[in-house]
Parts: sequence; C-alpha cells; structure tokens
Amino acid sequence: MKRFLPYRAVISARYRMLLQYRAAAFAGLVTQCFWGAIRLMIVAAFYAASTQAQPMSLPEVVVYIWLGQAFFGMLPWNIDEEFAQKVRDGSVAYDLLRPVDLYAFWYSHTLAYRTAPTTLRAIPLGLLAILMLPRLGLAEWALGATLSICALILLNCHLI
Repeated sequence: MKRFLPYRAVISARYRMLLQYRAAAFAGLVTQCFWGAIRLMIVAAFYAASTQAQPMSLPEVVVYIWLGQAFFGMLPWNIDEEFAQKVRDGSVAYDLLRPVDLYAFWYSHTLAYRTAPTTLRAIPLGLLAILMLPRLGLAEWALGATLSICALILLNCHLI
C-alpha cells in the first residue's frame, strides 16, 4: 500500500487546488442548469407533440439529461492545459525523473482534474434537480429514479 502514497498525495493536492475555483464552479453550475433546462424544454415539446410511442419515457429522458449535465466535465474533449504546457516547454523531463511511474502519476493528476470540477457541479445540480424542482412545481422535470429495484439489482450484478 505504500507504493500508492505518492499517487494519493497527487490526487489529494490537485483535488484541493481545483476546489479553490468556486466562482468558476458556480458559473459552470448555472450554465449546466440553463442548458439542461433548454434540453428538457425541447424534449418535453417533442413528447407533447408526438402521437407515437417513444423508445424511452419522458422520466427516463429527464434522468438522462440531468445526469449528462451533471457529469459533463468527465467528457474527454477538454484537455488539461498543464500537460500541454509541460510538453511544449520541455518540463515533462522533470516528471520523467520522479521516482514514480509516469503513467500512474499523470493518471492521478488527471483523475483529480476530472473529478474536482465535476463534484462541485454534480452535487449542487443533483440537489437542485431532486429537491428544488418539485417544490417549484416542475416535478415532471425533477431528477428521479426510473429503475425498478429488480433492474437495479440486475444492473449491479452485471457490473460486478
């Protein structure tokens, strides 16, 4: 277990550093809520105008949209500029001299880079979608569980 201490330290330090950007996290939360609401309005209009049976019910689509908005930061198209800068200026050589596995070091760094902003956005967005939307009279847009207990058990058995 001692061999994982440097990577845990990297994750912890990077995670704490990224949690300092609370204004950016708030702006991201507002942006994700806005675009989630826009997507929900479009989908709700399609469902209201549709006369045919849809492959997914509206509550399932609502869950899909809210989870997509909450975990938007986990998508791979935004890169960590710090790595790009290290490669450009040659300071990647310092990482090669560290007494740790380079891939595991960069993976730890990237794990914190992805999870810290996602945590700052996903938890408040989830609370808003679960608790506040029903109180505002928008229960059909609220994040709710759409899986049955049986489906949840089978899903968890499949993941194990």
